[in-house]
Amino acid sequence: MLARKEEKNPSPNSLFPPPPPPPPHHQTPEPLRNHVSLEPVRNP
Repeated sequence: MLARKEEKNPSPNSLFPPPPPPPPHHQTPEPLRNHVSLEPVRNP
């Protein structure tokens, strides 16, 4: 029953898939760092 309900009402996760994992050269323990890494501030 839940499966059919999901088809009619797609979960928000489907509309907004999780962001891709950070590249290996940019290993950041804090997930919040990913948003900051978008800005070229740490780049030399």
